[in-house]
Amino acid sequence: MLRSTPSLVLAALLILAPIAASLAQDYEAGVKAYNRGDYSAALKHWKPLADKGNAQAQHYLGLMYTQGFGLPKDHAKAVAWFKKAAQAGHIPAAYNLGFRYLRGEGVRQNAKAGAHWIRRAAGAGLVPAQHTLGLLYANGDGVPRDYVQAYLWLSLSANRKNRIAEKDRDTIAKRMTVDQLRRAKALVAKWQPDPPR
Repeated sequence: MLRSTPSLVLAALLILAPIAASLAQDYEAGVKAYNRGDYSAALKHWKPLADKGNAQAQHYLGLMYTQGFGLPKDHAKAVAWFKKAAQAGHIPAAYNLGFRYLRGEGVRQNAKAGAHWIRRAAGAGLVPAQHTLGLLYANGDGVPRDYVQAYLWLSLSANRKNRIAEKDRDTIAKRMTVDQLRRAKALVAKWQPDPPR
């Protein structure tokens, strides 16, 4: 039977620390290259990281394929990278994946799948996802029409300085009964972000 001892743990940390630092440096070098518009350099840093499962690098590759930055525009490849990152818990990737499902870009249009991924990002507190989810509930796209849920998600987005969400929430409020509005405001007051996955 193997037992972990403090010296073995320390040895493992000493071996892994330089590797982690190197991966972080590669990622940051990719961010700097991307921000200055040097997409081929960004790709050089991120592709190996993405292949090893780095969700941030996977998300950026999805963005590069979506925009055609340094790569041919390819929505199907963008979706594949967004999906890998989203499944690993990357919140912006979940939003981008959901958005692609809603629009049918790179994947067959599927409002229910889009709402699923948007909900994951909204539940984590991503403001644009909260706004989008509120609109989905208001219109019954991919989810049942539910003004209470629409008000909840639009309010959460509006409370974080999203003025368009504020206007959308006020429009929805005019369609709601007094009881629906009371329930929605109670949900807003007690809302907490979902725990990380």
